[in-house]
Amino acid sequence: MNAMSDTDRKKELSGRILETSYRLFQENGYNAVKVNDICDACGISKPTFYHYFSSKDELLSIFYSYILSRFSEEILAQSANDDYWQRIVLVFDTILDHSLEFGVNMYSQLYVANLNKEIGTFKIEESLTELMTQLFEKAQKNGQIQNPADPRSLYLSCVSLCFGHGILWCLNRGRTDLRKDFRRELEIVCQVNKDAGH
Repeated sequence: MNAMSDTDRKKELSGRILETSYRLFQENGYNAVKVNDICDACGISKPTFYHYFSSKDELLSIFYSYILSRFSEEILAQSANDDYWQRIVLVFDTILDHSLEFGVNMYSQLYVANLNKEIGTFKIEESLTELMTQLFEKAQKNGQIQNPADPRSLYLSCVSLCFGHGILWCLNRGRTDLRKDFRRELEIVCQVNKDAGH
């Protein structure tokens, strides 16, 4: 049996720190968890923690960016039919699912962390933008999206709409239906024709 390489060990430890942190944040609330708590739960020293991560806020950023990194051409192209609108909805639903899983406490903290210091949590990935722009364009050509705006601009507007609903959801302490409210306005902005493309 081969011993783990240094790279594999580092990847395993950083993954363990992330998973442990996420569990602690969920159980106790983000603000109640200190770096010492994470270190104790992982059996590591503070210098080891800071070798991998610069702060607790960075952990939140990584959790959220991991969601976005999971999208690929395969995921976006998984439907065999021409229902491009459903593929668009799938991407936004996946993002919203993870926001809901984060919960109001941690999702609010993401905004606070980025307001205090830009840590890149809400950076819009160019690779995802390109793929989504293609889907928006195909949905327009297929008649599913009737808004004639530039597909890239329309997608970026929808991303802003998604972030805006996230903020409203946090301000309302989770008492609104994030997915339903966003979907309703997404359909309005895109001028969706649900009968097209089937």
